[in-house]
Parts: sequence; structure tokens; C-alpha cells
Amino acid sequence: MEEKRPASSKVVLVMAAPVAAMAFAAIYLIVRVILFMITDHVWYEKALAFLLLMAEIFILVHGIGYFLEILSVAWTRREFARKELPVEPLSSYPPVAIVMPSYKEPLEVVKSSLITFYNLSYPNKYIYFLDDTRYDVPWDTPENMEAYKRSIEELCQYVGVDLFRRKWHGAKAGIINDFMEHLDGQMKEGFIFYNYSKKIKKETERYMVVFDADSNPFPDFLEPLVARMENSPGLAFIQTPQYYINFDSNRIARAAGLQQTVFYEYICEGKASKDATFCCGTNVLFRREALKSVGGFDESSVTEDFATSLQFHLNKWKTTYINRVRTFQIGPEDLGGYFKQQFRWSLGTIGLLRKVITTFILRPRALTLLQWWEYLLSSTWYFIGFVFFIMMICPPIYLFFNVPVYFARPDFYLLIPEK
Repeated sequence: MEEKRPASSKVVLVMAAPVAAMAFAAIYLIVRVILFMITDHVWYEKALAFLLLMAEIFILVHGIGYFLEILSVAWTRREFARKELPVEPLSSYPPVAIVMPSYKEPLEVVKSSLITFYNLSYPNKYIYFLDDTRYDVPWDTPENMEAYKRSIEELCQYVGVDLFRRKWHGAKAGIINDFMEHLDGQMKEGFIFYNYSKKIKKETERYMVVFDADSNPFPDFLEPLVARMENSPGLAFIQTPQYYINFDSNRIARAAGLQQTVFYEYICEGKASKDATFCCGTNVLFRREALKSVGGFDESSVTEDFATSLQFHLNKWKTTYINRVRTFQIGPEDLGGYFKQQFRWSLGTIGLLRKVITTFILRPRALTLLQWWEYLLSSTWYFIGFVFFIMMICPPIYLFFNVPVYFARPDFYLLIPEK
């Protein structure tokens, strides 16, 4: 009978692989830099070679960052298996606001999500549909726009959830901020609220969970997250994964799902081990006190969740991630939807890079070194498009114009095992 390898040996093997990969990457990078510096070429060859070298450095730095996340996850899971105690069950149920911002989403998608929210087992919940659709600008015929508006109202009344509208500004961040002011009793110009649930609150909601319009959470989504919040007063939010249920619809949905899997399975958990989790905009439970302390969501960024996370950490709030799929969602199924999603994420994260660098220079002790490292990786990742472009054009430039850009023999690659 085959002898089973001890669990500790498996952990060592899992941790040894990324360490070896990082060592080989460092050796490769050192040799490449030396070869670039000692070789003598004309200026335009040096310029192209420098771009290629920068592209390789980018890939290797982010590769090392990913391997460090794997190491963090492997070590954290080992520690949790040995030390972590289960969260105590709730003795009381503080009020929770369940909010779903929506901009012109299909009614069948909205209906499915609202019904799953209604069926959540958490007893002290209040469900709010934040209709961010713009009825002040033409996006269809006036008749169709009015019909959609009425359909939203009828749907909320049918399910029994409250409806909130306001004068449009700031997109998703703006409507959530306005809604939080409404929860605190402020009724500003343009605020419209329909109490279709007929509920009368005894106290203001302590927590707020944000879902996208296509989110279908498990019935017990809230209980363990609220229990964790109740036991961790310094925790600003708890992020949970996104999982696409249309994974097998086509190749685009499958690729988007696989991309999300890599991010949520290892990267998010690795960031959590360094207290560098950033909010992903959905499937996330907030402490309203923390959100108000940083001025609400950052309305200046198209990725308000990422920008607001930085504010949480700068204000010494902690954040965490629980790697348990508790919600199903729908991923993009065509290239238009996928590129739109990726463009928004890239625009927002790269747009925050300047603030990350400026804050690091002016307030280097505002975050830990590991937190700065994580924000640097996250805010530069979407430069990967330029990196791939450089790597794509270098071989044709050499083949058609005989312009060297690598400055090393091709068999140099054989010295470095592939990751």
C-alpha cells in the first residue's frame, strides 16, 4: 500500500516551487541587465533593446509578485489549519442594508437578483434597489424610457424592496453616497424614495452589503460575514469572490472566468495576508462607520472601489478577504462587453498610480512596505497591454529590418528553466 506523504511535506513542495521560480527569474534579470549594459550598439538599437528590457522587467516583477501571493496563501492556509478558531455564531442580528445599484440593467436579471436578496436567511435585513438609470437624457424613445421606469417600480413593489432615485452624478459611487445620506435621515433635492417593503426601521443599518445587478448570493451569505465584523471592530469591509455561472457559455466567458479565478483564488487571498485587500465593488460587506469616516466612495475614479480601499488603509482601517464562493454572477459573453469591462478597470487602477506614488513620497509611513508593494502591483498591472505590444513588435523588427533588440544568444533561454 502506497504511503501517504505528510501534509507538511506537501506544503513545503508548494512553497519551494515559487521560491525556485523567483530565484531563476532574478538570475535571468541580472544577466539580461549586464548584457544590455556591456554590449555596443547604435542608439536606435539600444532604444528598442531598452524597451524590451523594461517589458521583461515588468513581467518578472509582476511574476515575482504573483509567486509571493502563492507563498502567502500556502503559509496562511497552513497557519489557519493549525490555529484558526471558528467564528462564534451571532447572538443578535444588527441591521444590514442590502443595496444594488443598477444602470439600465435588463429586467429579468434585476428580478432574479432581487428575489435572491429577499430570500437571504438573515432576519434583520433591508433591501434597497438604487436605480441609477438616467431618465434625463435620451437613450431610447420617451415611451420606452417611461415604460422601463414604471417596470422597475412595479418590480420593486412586487418583490417588496425599497426603491431609491436621485439627481444623477458620480455614477455608482455617487448614488451609494447619496443613499447613505438618505439612510442618515438627509433628504436632499432630487432624492426620491419608495418604501415598497413597508418596513419601519428601529435603528440605522450598521452594515451595508453591495451587490451588482447580476448577483445571486447564497441564502446564508450574510451570517458569517456579519459575525466576523462583529468580532473585528477595526475591520472596514470583507470582500468575497466573484464566480461566473456562464463559465461554459462560450470561449470569451470561459476566459473571463479563468482570469477571475486566478485573481480571486490566490491574488486576493495573498493580499489579505498583508492587510492589503482592496474592494472589488460587489459581494462586499462594509462597516458604514468606516465608509463615512473616509467620506464615502471616491467619486473621482471610475474604479471607486479600488480608490476607496486606499483611503481605508491610509486611515488605518483594516480590510480582509474570505475565499469562499458565496455569490454567482454573469461574466461577459462577447468581446465588446469584455473590453468595456477591462477598459474601465484599467483606466481606474492606472489612474490611481499617480496618487499611490505621490502619497508614498509624501507619507511613506502611511502604509506598511508590503501594502505599498501590493498597491504598486495593482495600479500598474494594466500596463501589461503596452508590454505585450513591445514583445510582439520586437521579433518582426529583427526579422525584417535586422535590428537586434535582445543582445544575447537565443540559447541563453535554455539556461533558465521555464516557469
